[in-house]
Amino acid sequence: MSQIIGTALPNQAMRYLQVGRVVMVATVGEDGSPDTAPISWLLAVDPQTIRMAVSPDVSTYRNLLHNDRLMLALLGGGMTLGVKGRARLLADPIADLPFPMAMFEVVVSEVKDDSVLGRAGEGPVLRWEERRRAVSDHRVLAALQAGNSNPLGQGSWAAEVAADGAVV
Repeated sequence: MSQIIGTALPNQAMRYLQVGRVVMVATVGEDGSPDTAPISWLLAVDPQTIRMAVSPDVSTYRNLLHNDRLMLALLGGGMTLGVKGRARLLADPIADLPFPMAMFEVVVSEVKDDSVLGRAGEGPVLRWEERRRAVSDHRVLAALQAGNSNPLGQGSWAAEVAADGAVV
């Protein structure tokens, strides 16, 4: 049985969620069906905030525009965590990248530990092959750290989500 461990990323997840590490993202398709995809351009900004770079050509992008709810699965490095949250489009396109990417910011609403029954991902940290990572990861990391290249809106997304009181 899974155990809810809070509404903020633990330190281990903060260290894990750096650009280049592959996690699974689950979104809701327009027909209401779940849709999963691997993603590696993520950055834990703080325990409540994750930024992601997403291609406008993939279903994850379209799904998040239609429904802001998502879940990330962190597997490996001794972790089996699920992270629920709500995403908003922060920049589209991300400035100064040589390819089209959009930036979403995720407000974490729940973290669950799925390893309570001994199911911890003990293998190596998953990453894309080295050649691919070397080409783009440093540019995407810089954009996600800046967080506001080509901003779409004003105000604090985290404050809006907290004020909304909606449970993801």
